[in-house]
Amino acid sequence: MPPGAGDGSRFDTGRQDVTTDTTFAWPVHPAAELFPLLGDDELRELADDIRSHGLHEPVWLWDDPDRGTVLLDGRNRARACQLADIEVRTRRYDGDDPIAFSISANEKRRHLTAGQRDFLALEVEKLYAAEAARRRSAGARSAARRKASSLLAQICAVRIAVKCGPMNVPRR
Repeated sequence: MPPGAGDGSRFDTGRQDVTTDTTFAWPVHPAAELFPLLGDDELRELADDIRSHGLHEPVWLWDDPDRGTVLLDGRNRARACQLADIEVRTRRYDGDDPIAFSISANEKRRHLTAGQRDFLALEVEKLYAAEAARRRSAGARSAARRKASSLLAQICAVRIAVKCGPMNVPRR
């Protein structure tokens, strides 16, 4: 089944009344949202092409550690497959920089103006800043977990020593 089940806009393709849906089976990565969705006419053309020739480039997904599987690249292809009633083929990105992947996959093929590229650079900088903050926070949580584990191990050692007597551990 194609992704999506939300409210969309309706238009007539000449074949049947079809709903275009901008919701997906996966949340969309913020880097993918930096690029605009196709308009209805362009989307219809893409859906017709996919129906006639198949989906050449799969939709890219990434396993985000916080949000689970997210759509990293291919929102328009996913929408066109939905419109064409074609199953969405996907691939998983397994690298360590999903922002760079999404930007690389889109920046050159979109034929952006200099102003659009400048805007994109500012938005990408914000994404990297947010990612750095998330990693710092995750690192702080990891450090807190390591400290808690160490304290728990010390408490267990004390309880064992009290119950069983001191353990003879050679000193280095």
